[in-house]
Amino acid sequence: MAGHEAGHLAGRHCPSAPDQNHVGGTPLDAPIRPYLEGVLAENLDLYWPHIRGWIHEALVTNANAHTAADIYREIRDRKMQLWAIWARNDRPTGVLITEVYETAAGRTCAIPIVGAEMMEQSLPVLKIIEKWAREQGCVRLRGEGRAGWERALKPLGWRKITTQVEKRL
Repeated sequence: MAGHEAGHLAGRHCPSAPDQNHVGGTPLDAPIRPYLEGVLAENLDLYWPHIRGWIHEALVTNANAHTAADIYREIRDRKMQLWAIWARNDRPTGVLITEVYETAAGRTCAIPIVGAEMMEQSLPVLKIIEKWAREQGCVRLRGEGRAGWERALKPLGWRKITTQVEKRL
């Protein structure tokens, strides 16, 4: 993750929260502007207890063929990247998982998993993912999810490109 280190959970305070008890004079539980922290694979175990539930829920909701253990291994093996969303200064409030791969249409950054206390928390930080993906040589972002994501992302320049259906046997 391009120089990112596990900030708050590794014993340091997150950049937008210099005081552990207050942020700009507001109480600890007051919302702060969301920001995104790239988590190094070697710090995965520090974050995993805090974010595993969101990953599991996203996988179940989207009937994904992967398990949370699969995602853990992919992050640990540096095949996927973990990003923690911070909208409070005491713990992550969401998570994004990215995966960069080559396609005939060019290098792609997929966002297969997004989980947060509130979906709106993840929208402002997508600009950071866009910038990072460009730095990795990606020519597009891809994501999948429920119809609510399509509505939420359309104003940000995203467009629907496919419909996925499933029949359980």
